Amino acid sequence: MKGNYGTHTLSKTWAYHARLGGMEQHLIMDKLNHNSLAAARRYLGITDDELEENARRLNF
Repeated sequence: MKGNYGTHTLSKTWAYHARLGGMEQHLIMDKLNHNSLAAARRYLGITDDELEENARRLNF
């Protein structure tokens, strides 16, 4: 992998792939050392629409 990548880029890439791989958000939050789930959601780009869609699927 060529290029000039900083720690933030690598951290965010790891978190993105962990999320796609099904890792629970609170575990990602802990690994990233975020203080709140809201901060982790913003970091991961999770939207309210996405949360609502997942809730709808669970409620049939």
